[in-house]
Amino acid sequence: MTTRTAVTWLDDDLKRMTILCEIRDNKSPGERSRLNSPISARQRVERVLKARTGGTEEKLRDVPVAILKQQKLELARQLAHAEERLAAADAG
Repeated sequence: MTTRTAVTWLDDDLKRMTILCEIRDNKSPGERSRLNSPISARQRVERVLKARTGGTEEKLRDVPVAILKQQKLELARQLAHAEERLAAADAG
């Protein structure tokens, strides 16, 4: 399999690119760098597609970076909500 065919295969279907984005979002920077190879990326997407069609959804491993990003987003949301409540209390 050549790099060109792997890139074409990935880009041919939006579903494949979506799966690749899901995989990348749950990886640490070091693990994401291994997906820079189109051939490796295609193989990884193929494994996920195979697992989904077989009914055994492949679980993407939660890495510490992904967990921290989720926690950061949740804290930012809570802070914004608290600031809104404080502003409303000060105005009233």
